[in-house]
Amino acid sequence: MVMHLQTDLMMKKKMGFFNALERANDISPINGIKIVLGEFNAQVGKEAVNFPTTGNYSLHNLTSNNGSRLIRLQYRVI
Repeated sequence: MVMHLQTDLMMKKKMGFFNALERANDISPINGIKIVLGEFNAQVGKEAVNFPTTGNYSLHNLTSNNGSRLIRLQYRVI
């Protein structure tokens, strides 16, 4: 899956985008390889809750809304 999220989308459209991405993940085979590439305009911060995903390798201090959605998506993909 390759996705692009515009930075100026309204919240309702943005939610629809992430919902469509989650649905695409849900209908794909469980044992298949899933690679998600895209520009999500997401910042994933150094908060403790993100440590299992990012470890010590985040560039940002705080997580943006899109960053939170991307982290949640990552747990759905696994």
